[in-house]
Amino acid sequence: MSKKENDQKKISQKEAMINEVTVQLSASLQNLKTELGEKKFEKRTRKAAKLLVEGIKFNTPGKPAAKKSPTKKSPIKKVAKPAPVKKNAAKPAPAKKNAIPKK
Repeated sequence: MSKKENDQKKISQKEAMINEVTVQLSASLQNLKTELGEKKFEKRTRKAAKLLVEGIKFNTPGKPAAKKSPTKKSPIKKVAKPAPVKKNAAKPAPAKKNAIPKK
């Protein structure tokens, strides 16, 4: 099936849906039809049907989307961190308390 045939099929599905909605609207709004007149009523129902059908997506058979295969991730090897080196800082010797008599 060529792209042009798919487009025509999609358009025909959409047109069929619009026609169906138009028929249903005109059947349910007979009072409005008498007030507005035949011509205005048909135009308005056609516009309303287009707006209602606008959001509908039609499924067209086509080429299936290629699925991505999950990529294999190589496991990250955890490297052991070397223990931090403790520096032996020269601690000042505790102050000696001299027994100096206070006067």
